[in-house]
Amino acid sequence: STTNTSTSTTNPIQRARLLLSAMDSFVQRDQLFHSSVSPLCAALFITMWSSIFQASFFAYVNAVSSETKNLEQRLYFIRLICDLVGRPLTFLPRPFFLQTNNELLIASILRSLMLIVFFT
Repeated sequence: STTNTSTSTTNPIQRARLLLSAMDSFVQRDQLFHSSVSPLCAALFITMWSSIFQASFFAYVNAVSSETKNLEQRLYFIRLICDLVGRPLTFLPRPFFLQTNNELLIASILRSLMLIVFFT
């Protein structure tokens, strides 16, 4: 007769050890996933929020002279064109000052702070 070494014939202690090692590796992978992805998700959220928030304030920008008569329209379309041109730039490698995910998060927070400075 042949011996069957499947999981169903192993003793309960071996099955428990296999289950615990699988759960341990799952928890480690989950922690690694959250530590590497959560700063990127936060940076994306902050960047998108500040971009949408910025567009709502263009109507409140006052033109200083008659040469800048439609300043809010110009600002809106400049932002739109820069967003459009910036899309293909995402295929380039990261700059030297944005190598880690946390540095990217800090840069998006600084971008939002500059938004506040611009409109005050």
